[in-house]
Amino acid sequence: MRPGPPTRGWIVVAALAIAIGLGNVVSPGGAWWDTALYNVPVTAGMALAAAGARANWHRRRAPWVLAAFAVCLFGAGEFVWWGYAAAGRDPFPSWADACFLSGYVVLGLAALSMLPGSVERDGSAWIDAGVLALIAGLGTWAAILQPASESDASLVEHAFTVAYPLGDVLILALLLRMVLRGGARKPAAVVFAVGVLALLVADTTFSWLDVRGLATDGSLTDVMWIVAYVTVGLSGLLPGAGDSPPPEPDGYGLARGRLALVLGAVLVPFTVLVTVLARADHLGANTLTASVVVAACVVALVAVRLWGLLGHARRVALRQGEQRLAALVHHSADAIMLVTPGGVVSFASPAAGALWGVAADRVTGMPLRDLVAPGARADVDAALDASAGRVRDDPVSIRTWVTRRAGARRDVEGTLLNLTDDPAVEAHVLTLRDVTERRALETRLEHRAYHDDLTGLANRALFLERVGSSIAPDGAARRVAVVFIDLDDFKAVNDGMGHAAGDRLLVEVARRLSAGARDEDTVARLGGDEFALLLDGVDDEGGARRLTEDLLAGVRRPAYVMGVALDVPASAGVALATSGTSVDDLLRDADIAMYEAKSAGKNRVAVFDDRLLGAASRRLELKVALPEALAREQFTLAYQPIRDAAGGRVHGVEALIRWSHPRMGQVSPAEIIPNAEESGLIVDIGRWVLDRACRQAAEWNAVASPLTMNVNVSGLQLRDAGFVGDVIGALEASGLAPPLLSLEITESVMVESLSLVGVIQRLRDLGVGIAIDDFGTGYSALAYLHRLPVSCVKLDRAFVSSDDDALLRGVLALARDLGLATVVEGVETAEQLEAVARAHGALVQGYYIQRPGSAEEIGPVLLGSAGRPAA
Repeated sequence: MRPGPPTRGWIVVAALAIAIGLGNVVSPGGAWWDTALYNVPVTAGMALAAAGARANWHRRRAPWVLAAFAVCLFGAGEFVWWGYAAAGRDPFPSWADACFLSGYVVLGLAALSMLPGSVERDGSAWIDAGVLALIAGLGTWAAILQPASESDASLVEHAFTVAYPLGDVLILALLLRMVLRGGARKPAAVVFAVGVLALLVADTTFSWLDVRGLATDGSLTDVMWIVAYVTVGLSGLLPGAGDSPPPEPDGYGLARGRLALVLGAVLVPFTVLVTVLARADHLGANTLTASVVVAACVVALVAVRLWGLLGHARRVALRQGEQRLAALVHHSADAIMLVTPGGVVSFASPAAGALWGVAADRVTGMPLRDLVAPGARADVDAALDASAGRVRDDPVSIRTWVTRRAGARRDVEGTLLNLTDDPAVEAHVLTLRDVTERRALETRLEHRAYHDDLTGLANRALFLERVGSSIAPDGAARRVAVVFIDLDDFKAVNDGMGHAAGDRLLVEVARRLSAGARDEDTVARLGGDEFALLLDGVDDEGGARRLTEDLLAGVRRPAYVMGVALDVPASAGVALATSGTSVDDLLRDADIAMYEAKSAGKNRVAVFDDRLLGAASRRLELKVALPEALAREQFTLAYQPIRDAAGGRVHGVEALIRWSHPRMGQVSPAEIIPNAEESGLIVDIGRWVLDRACRQAAEWNAVASPLTMNVNVSGLQLRDAGFVGDVIGALEASGLAPPLLSLEITESVMVESLSLVGVIQRLRDLGVGIAIDDFGTGYSALAYLHRLPVSCVKLDRAFVSSDDDALLRGVLALARDLGLATVVEGVETAEQLEAVARAHGALVQGYYIQRPGSAEEIGPVLLGSAGRPAA
């Protein structure tokens, strides 16, 4: 803090006064000149002190009024002393001594009032100052008092002689107390301390010289007195003079430097004592006595100080612990309350108030049972009773709920600890934490563990648990049935419209199943497009079938997804629990029945019987035998010609796989293909078929008119990354021209494979033909024909099995308009052939035209002539 302009002026005055006083030492002038050079600075000091008292009259009056009074007393003493000197007198004691000693008293009061305090709060500063003052007193005794006591002065003279150094020691103690209290930090206090210290140095130096007869006027001690008067007077005019005193210390704190000073002071009296004992003949018994007394007092004070320091450390640790505890309680997210043995809340932390949505003091004083929901009061009463019967460190767990002021329910849990026997507590300590969000999360996680995220239905885990609970441990079963439901050709929706549309369709199916099921039934989604039901209380197979048919009827209604009406065909398998049925058996039987429904043409219900178990066993046996069949070349190809409907000329053949099993006999393609797809061998088997068919086609085309070889392709083959390479390899290995190869893809696979249009286009770019097989049996693919790079449409036998020639003509006309070749399959009678001819169908295929046969059987037909209808 820089002094302002008025303060700088007072500093200049003080500096001039000290400079004039210094002239008293260096000036060779006479007595009157020395008197002027001395008394002018003294008068300046008195004026500065008076100005300081006036400046602080309305702020911090006491210390500066006392300081001014002390300086004036010292000044009066100087004037009286100079008066005696002018008269040639040197009385001792005199009125000058009375003024000086009175100034000591008033200056000590000024130092004391600089930092008002109490012995309890200010004890450490008093003790430390006392220790240092005793050391100074011992030095004063050895240097001044002990030599003075040896003079032959009167008792009064001795008393006044002793009064000066004792006054210095007392003022030193008061000054040290002020400094140790931290009161000498601002400019005013620092300058005041410097002035008092200058006075003490001047007094001590003069006394030491005086007892030895060395004191003279005009010495540096005179300058030190002038410095003391001027600086003490100036201090009241400096920054900080009117400020409030610093806060009192909290007892017995001790910095390292201060500790070293106090402990080092302990060594001084013992050093003096040792010196006295060593030189007893020179220092005398009085010095020995003084050393012993001072040493005892210093040791006693230091012991008190250290004891107080230990107490201070304990109090600090306790206070810090209390502060930490208070901070923990105040900032803890847990609600902490003290509950009296009568059940009344005597203390509540801020978190407790937040728990109830009110201020914490609103919770204090309320019965605990009134703070919880009415339905939870019995739990609270029980917890309090249980806690009352327990001892410390044996808390009672509590789980309950409360209602906030806004009416919202909050779930809480915590502990109740009995500390009624602790005098500092005398209550039960209740700790509660809000677990509403955690409970909600647990509920959600538990729901997710047993429910499907997409549809909200029970998942596989919950369904299995429900099925298991429906079967008694002794094997007896209630009349229950398990139904597996699988959406037919669901992948077409995912591929054609996207997974978002598929998800919406699944949600709608789940809603329909839930709406159609009875209250006692369980509806679950097992994964993908597969659902399951547990039908409870079914009477017999017929009842289970009827319930399932009713459910599927609701599912099959067109569903509007993203603005498109979708048919929802579904296949279902039903298995009834019987005595001794296990959960695994029941689920296996339902799955077998569903497979049967799929195999029988889809979109239907099949009920499990033992015959289906045999079929399932056969499927498993076939799957196991497939790898060996491929390795041992048990597969063969049969060929069925494709003829012109009008002229009868053969345009091509369709390759059909056959399997002659050593034990099971002939296995039909209807069994080979599904099992090969499920086992993952369809790609390898398809590659074998493609290679053999291309080789045979190349052989026939080498000696006959161009014949197209039609090869069936599975959807899994299309998705295989190496399929296009397999086609190219088969063509190159056989030498067959690409236009003479036509790959047949079923209508459903074609629609499902819209995402694989790029693969199909690559095949078309090679020149390979693409035919849609079994057109009209699944999704209405006419809408996709213009988007797919196909070259031919093979119409299902349903178009010639009916008497509706108009439908056949319309489809054939549409295909011609799109520039597509057509093949009508399933022609088994002459009438059907004539109907196709009337509708201008180009090509036909069927048992009436020619049954499938081996290459040896079909070769002559292809090479002979146009061929005739086969019987």
